[in-house]
Amino acid sequence: MKKKLYLFLLLFSPVAGFSQQQFGVLDANNIQCHVSSTGDLFYDFGDTNLPGFEVPADSGLKSIYGANLWIGGIDISQTLRIAAEMYELNGQDWYCGPLTNDGTASTDEQVMEAYNRVWVANSADVQSHVLYHYLLANGLSTDESFPNGYNVPDWFNEWPAHGDVSLGQDYYLAPFYDYDGDGVYQPENGDYPLFCGDRCVLFMFNDKGGIHSDSGGEQIGLQIMGMLYGFTSIDAYLNNTVFVKYRILNQGSHTLQNTRMGMWCDFDLGGPQDDFIATDVERGAVYAYNGDEYDEYGLTNGYGSDLALQGLVMLRGPFADADFSDNPIAANVNEAVEYSGIVYESHGVGYGDGVFDNECLGMGATRYYYNNSNPTSGLPTIPIHYYNYLGNYWKNGQLLTHGDNGTSSESVGCRYMFEGNSDPLFWSTNGEVVSPWTETTAGNQPGDRRMIISSGEFTLEPGELNYLDFAFVFARESDNDQPLQETFNARVDSVRAYFLDELIDCQVQPIVLSTNQTTGSFDFSIFPNPVDDLLTLEIPSFLQPESVVIYDAAGRTMLHEIFKPGMREINVSAIPAGAYLIQINTDSGAEVKALFVR
Repeated sequence: MKKKLYLFLLLFSPVAGFSQQQFGVLDANNIQCHVSSTGDLFYDFGDTNLPGFEVPADSGLKSIYGANLWIGGIDISQTLRIAAEMYELNGQDWYCGPLTNDGTASTDEQVMEAYNRVWVANSADVQSHVLYHYLLANGLSTDESFPNGYNVPDWFNEWPAHGDVSLGQDYYLAPFYDYDGDGVYQPENGDYPLFCGDRCVLFMFNDKGGIHSDSGGEQIGLQIMGMLYGFTSIDAYLNNTVFVKYRILNQGSHTLQNTRMGMWCDFDLGGPQDDFIATDVERGAVYAYNGDEYDEYGLTNGYGSDLALQGLVMLRGPFADADFSDNPIAANVNEAVEYSGIVYESHGVGYGDGVFDNECLGMGATRYYYNNSNPTSGLPTIPIHYYNYLGNYWKNGQLLTHGDNGTSSESVGCRYMFEGNSDPLFWSTNGEVVSPWTETTAGNQPGDRRMIISSGEFTLEPGELNYLDFAFVFARESDNDQPLQETFNARVDSVRAYFLDELIDCQVQPIVLSTNQTTGSFDFSIFPNPVDDLLTLEIPSFLQPESVVIYDAAGRTMLHEIFKPGMREINVSAIPAGAYLIQINTDSGAEVKALFVR
């Protein structure tokens, strides 16, 4: 029996300008986590005010308190414009909904109230919808697969596909597949939402709905659509990962130079007072790990002696400025600097592929700061502090240096904190050979940790569209017999490969059936349908069955078995819940039916 997976909504504390702020909960796999209508990730604004990234799901164990998007740059008048929110209880830089596209990038309370929500999506409903319209389009009966008829899911009708053009908004907002090609989102005609993952929470927010009361920065005019998503996969790396994708559109009139984008993250790995943090330079990741051999109770239960590791991976950053060349993945730092390339594949997308000016930046800097009022390395309190932390600087503008506490004027400057042995080409120090740097070599004591992973610098033009993609990857010692670090490294490698192969454009990939079946002249029966584990096949005795294939709604093969003499059952327990096509191939042709797995 498969685990039942749910998405549900929670309403919590009021936010300035709104009656209530709305939250969704993503429960797609081994992780359960929150997201708000203004883009706040993970933390729970309810009565408990506890961390909101729970792993394993339903265990009471939490590994992250919260995370948020930071973006800043310098306009032509040399004004710093930045949106960088930490805890919304401290202030607010992000607001609900889309902006106008006339250069003013404006909104009002009515629009923000209308978009003060999240949209929860699941692939099983989309698969059923696609199968229903596939059967209709091919003249096949829907009675057996949909004996009670078919109704479009309510959430399809609520999908924010179109903005209000009378208010100056973009006509196309959330992506959808236009089944009939008329440009209008109409689910009753076969259209359906496009999103990433098997379970997804979509949210829309901007930085122009009010003052930036957290960072204190000047507004930019950013309209952002976010997708927090996960997979109902049996693969360990996907089962312990959630992804977030940001579609970032500059609706304002300001050109920003030296723009930096990144993610702020407050790690709370079980008991948060005994954490260390590190950067894996080769993998483009930061992570938190336990600073001793036992994770004590903190705000929530600790992981005890079964230690855990929580990572944040930058999968894709913004577009690099055009230079009319294909920037390389270089063999060394000098070559990378000369040709504006990278030395690690994880540090960008589109490098060395033979295409000019399609490069997306990767992890450019990582920064840890202390939870105190230290004027160099403490909490950010004014706009320039946030902007400096998005680069390789301390909040007072002092360059991050390698080793000890990162502030020595006698040490070499660097991009990344606590890289250990993960930077064999010394990219962080611009080729300068240095000793491994960790929290242990720095003489630090374990404690509560906050970190920023960022990308840049680049030029952000009015009307320009960028994407940011991150993955939150978790590992625990009990997961397998490998050392914890090896398990984590393998999962990050698998997640990055899967992203590049399957997910980089997931928000625009339609689900279209493509089974390549021929039409026979026979009928077959399957039961039970829906099925949990064992599916029974009844095939006419005059036929010689050859194989059975189950396709998902994208035409991908989920199961392929060759018939053996007397075989009349197949086990579908490894297939995620959803709607599929089952195809029986025989010596007289092939036939297809809809199959529902629960």
